Amino acid sequence: MHDEDNHIFIGTNRIIDLTVKENKILSLLIHNKGKVVTYEQLCKLIYNDMDYYLKQCMSNKVFKLRKKLKGEVEILTIREIGYKIPTNIYKNKDVNYCPFCGKEI
Repeated sequence: MHDEDNHIFIGTNRIIDLTVKENKILSLLIHNKGKVVTYEQLCKLIYNDMDYYLKQCMSNKVFKLRKKLKGEVEILTIREIGYKIPTNIYKNKDVNYCPFCGKEI
């Protein structure tokens, strides 16, 4: 479960702290789950700009975010376009509630 206000992701058995930029990226991807979010959209959200250098920075940020969320959320790369989170964002399909608060996810 993603808690945007507190910049954390509550996983199946852990709480993952997110940086401000990681939180923005994950928020945009979750709000557009099932749809492709382009590099341009992400760069404009994070850097208010779009150029080759920023695209590389964005790729690095998503790489680090994937590492943090490993085993929790699947972020797919859509080659040369951007990223996407599947409709069912949680890799563990048996989990439908937060293990910490019991809230349905």
